[in-house]
Amino acid sequence: MILAEHDEIANQLIDPKVGSSLINMGSSGMLLELHITDQKTYNTMPLMLRAVLRVPIGENNKEEDEQFHQLFQMAIYMVDLVAGVRLSPTVSAKCEKSRKKQKQAEASIKKEALEESKMEARRETDRLERERVKRMTPAEQAKYEDKKAKKETQKMKSKHMKIMK
Repeated sequence: MILAEHDEIANQLIDPKVGSSLINMGSSGMLLELHITDQKTYNTMPLMLRAVLRVPIGENNKEEDEQFHQLFQMAIYMVDLVAGVRLSPTVSAKCEKSRKKQKQAEASIKKEALEESKMEARRETDRLERERVKRMTPAEQAKYEDKKAKKETQKMKSKHMKIMK
């Protein structure tokens, strides 16, 4: 399976030599992952190729050793191939646009989660306050309500007051 931001990228990376190697080695189970990216996911390099290979175990299996050797050579060949990839301006623009859209979606999800956690904290604070008031004696409750009303009026006054010089 190939996942790429654009067809042109996949076509440049999977040339006939790499394609035939992938087809021949696909069923061997030695190539677990081949990740090529220009996003700084694993390090700060401008381009990165990450290959996860299963090394054959055992000394008697020459066929597996040969397949692994071919697969390893393909991975090294792909390093040169990846370094030589040049995208057209339209493909670059499309990729940047989709990445920007993805970042905006992630940011909005993060913002919604933060707002939800703030609301949950506010609800919990209000619930604890109500429980505390319920445990008070009627005289303490009346005193508390007076303080709360006084605070609200001060708050409303400060909103409506204008300071003039």
